[in-house]
Amino acid sequence: MSHPLIVRIVSFAALLALSHMHLSCTVTGPSSRTSAASHSTALRQVIASLPARPDTAQVASYNQALDALLTRLFSQYTPAALQGTVECDGQKISIDPGTSELLQLEPRQFDDITIIRKVEGGDQVHAFVTRGGLGIPVVMKQTYRAEKASGKKLFPLNGRHLPATVIADLDREGTLVLRFHHTRNVRQAKVRGSTQELAYDLSTPLHRSMGDRFQNNMALRGLINSDRYLDDTGIYLPDVYDPAKIPVVFVHGLKSDPHIWQNAMSEVLRDPVLREKYQCWYFLYPTGLPVYASAAKLRRMLYIARDHYDPTHSNPQMNRMVLVGHSMGGLLSRMQTIDSDDDIYHAFFTKPLDQLPLKPLTKQLIEESMVFERVPFVKRTVFVASPHQGSSVAQVPFVRACGLLVNPTNNLDAVTMDIRLNAHDQLNPELRKFRNMGCRSVQTLSPQHPILTSLQSRPMQVPCHSIIARKQPNGDVKNTSDGVVAYWSSHVAQARSELVVHGTHSCTRLPDVAAEILRILRLHLR
Repeated sequence: MSHPLIVRIVSFAALLALSHMHLSCTVTGPSSRTSAASHSTALRQVIASLPARPDTAQVASYNQALDALLTRLFSQYTPAALQGTVECDGQKISIDPGTSELLQLEPRQFDDITIIRKVEGGDQVHAFVTRGGLGIPVVMKQTYRAEKASGKKLFPLNGRHLPATVIADLDREGTLVLRFHHTRNVRQAKVRGSTQELAYDLSTPLHRSMGDRFQNNMALRGLINSDRYLDDTGIYLPDVYDPAKIPVVFVHGLKSDPHIWQNAMSEVLRDPVLREKYQCWYFLYPTGLPVYASAAKLRRMLYIARDHYDPTHSNPQMNRMVLVGHSMGGLLSRMQTIDSDDDIYHAFFTKPLDQLPLKPLTKQLIEESMVFERVPFVKRTVFVASPHQGSSVAQVPFVRACGLLVNPTNNLDAVTMDIRLNAHDQLNPELRKFRNMGCRSVQTLSPQHPILTSLQSRPMQVPCHSIIARKQPNGDVKNTSDGVVAYWSSHVAQARSELVVHGTHSCTRLPDVAAEILRILRLHLR
């Protein structure tokens, strides 16, 4: 009879051996019992027999074998190691780096590659932007790093999540070759010399870019403590810059963040013409600053983006930029399309700037935010529920009290103190009705704030369009409101078109809003 201790030791050793065998052989889940080497062999056989026009079953066999191989490969190698020729269980695999990141992505440039098992980003209103076909859709993520961002301007703070589809082929020597096609721009690829339709998933990468918790946290915190998030202010590109596409810059509003534009961006990707012609960017900023200060930051970031990607200022697509702004973001966008003349400045001061006994830094900040020319490469704007003449909500006592909780930046504090001590008598009397001279974002949205009147006096020099929401389904539209902004404030006489939709102020996810934005973008191509 065997000693019980010996039996337990042998059994434990056998269990370890079985566990090791399972880990080295299982590649697609607990039900798989096929070795990685045989997966490679199976994939070679599938590729070798793949016809020019494979049927559904043949596509499924190809994808199943490729999925299994990628699962094993990604478990053995980090993306940084996927370059040149690698080995996977004795089988050589060549990684094709491609020639342009607009068409093909190089794995070693990324920090994480995830096979998409479940599509993310759709809802009951907006369907997924996906398609079946040949290949395995993946998300390729580049993590934000300060040193990387300095070399790649406009790099998102929550990382860049790019859509790709992996394809396997055989070279002349019979070696497996993997290619990571950038499906934001590529829809077909050649396998064995024949063009095949690629499977793709554009929803999941976009959702991971725009639905990240970082952005959601920015909304309230950026309003209450703008100084803390001031360095995060910027224009960001969720995808790689494409010089052949027109930038559409989405601008969020008060106590908000760019994730509100996910559905609109998704619909741009869904449309094959717009996907080919446009690239979606977004402006991220803390919303506690006054409108004129945030508009100045947007203006500066637009020029930074143009100078970085089009240093010679000769790219015709960069020169056709479109701005889409929601709520307060619409006011920021509007201020990129006007020349201020002296009107904006005179909304604040009764004497010329050079006659004010202010510090040089104060004068510099005043001039940057109140004296400006329109951004010449912005050629069209879209306003969504924008309070051009203010919102009465900003005058509600509770809202006004909450507005006082907004902490200004150190620079803004210094400017207001300098003005209060040295130029108070030269201040527009209307501003004296506000605490802190009306320098909080909520205060500049009051219908009584003189900056709104001054904006009305300056004509926009590009075509503009209005999308206005109304909570009330019936009645005279002129007497309606979206719950925050009344129709009379959202209405712009100069607008080329105006669409009124049934919804609340947070209307950016409505299908009618996205459809109207797409219509305007098609119009812009003419």
